[in-house]
Amino acid sequence: MAQRHLAGPSTRLTDSRYSCLCLCPSEACSRWGGAKVSPATPPPPSPQSWGSFVGSLCSSANSGPVISFTSGDVCRGTTKYKTDIYMECDRSITTDDSKPVFQQSMSRGCTKVLFWSSPYACHSERTSCTHTAGDKFFDFTPLQANPGEKAWKTHHSGDEYYVNLCGSIPEFTGCDPETAVCLHTSKGEWLSIGMTSTQEIIGTTDDHIQIKFSGRHKCRDVTSHVTIDMSCGLSGLTLDRNDENLCTYEFLWSTPYACHVEDTIQKWTKCEDQLKSNEYDGLVFLPNKLKSSDGMLVVEGDSVQRTFHVSLCGVNSHCPHGSSVCYTDSSGLTTNVATSSLQTIMTQGTSMWIQMNSTDVSLTLLSMWSVWTTVLTSAELKLWSL
Repeated sequence: MAQRHLAGPSTRLTDSRYSCLCLCPSEACSRWGGAKVSPATPPPPSPQSWGSFVGSLCSSANSGPVISFTSGDVCRGTTKYKTDIYMECDRSITTDDSKPVFQQSMSRGCTKVLFWSSPYACHSERTSCTHTAGDKFFDFTPLQANPGEKAWKTHHSGDEYYVNLCGSIPEFTGCDPETAVCLHTSKGEWLSIGMTSTQEIIGTTDDHIQIKFSGRHKCRDVTSHVTIDMSCGLSGLTLDRNDENLCTYEFLWSTPYACHVEDTIQKWTKCEDQLKSNEYDGLVFLPNKLKSSDGMLVVEGDSVQRTFHVSLCGVNSHCPHGSSVCYTDSSGLTTNVATSSLQTIMTQGTSMWIQMNSTDVSLTLLSMWSVWTTVLTSAELKLWSL
């Protein structure tokens, strides 16, 4: 249940006795620090706190998640107000219609019980991420963004497109919670043009895979349709063309996960091994040029969230337990990602995709290496030898 989707300046209760409820820290709740409910009439000198966001708990019941806010204003004696919000999944409700309902008071009026039916209380839908075409097997699971990660994103003519495979977009957008393809227009509109439950993987030929979606957004009474053509390569996700009148959107996604591994992926076991480019004769990749106990430093994203320490060959001195790749989050916690064994590499011109086996955690390594691509490009003279 994505609680952050419900945050806002204030949310009106459907019970007429109370005027507003703030769930999660927001501008309206900042001076109280959590859930605040105030009677509608007559207005009190200051809002009455039914619980603080600090120390709030999330548990589960048969109907769904339960969010508990404690440490509100004093109710009786030393007892403070507490609020329990019972969340219930309802995919038929739109975001604007999702409102909490006051149910009852308990514990001599000190515990308030609310019910809230919302699509954001639903489990994320998942669909199959594999496809078999003849004797070829394709697994697009590593392209799936999981909770806490960011969806794939591409820009076109001022519009932003968010895409996730085999599951809904995990980060906050203005689209419906079960959206797999979300369009944020240059005018500020959020359109759900592809829903997770409609995903379909189609193999037109052994070498041509398409992933199709349909959405909730309509134009001229036509349902939106999304087609993603998957191809072997390293160019990433781009919008090929769109027809806003027909609500059709066609993307191209060039990724190693659409490749026939035995034909395009090379392996190396020694750092001294030289790997030739599969496109340019005489162009050789020299992994040992990146052999360093300190590795390379890569900062993820526009703001510092995770800092990666990357070493292609051997142990990285910044990583515990003899790993080659690790990251440090904003709290200072370091997590191992991969070792230097069982490395595979794909080359396309002077671009590379590198995968190392995962150890302590399961990460989408491709997204990590896509962050590293800019570093590899700037260090091209160190990596390639004619």
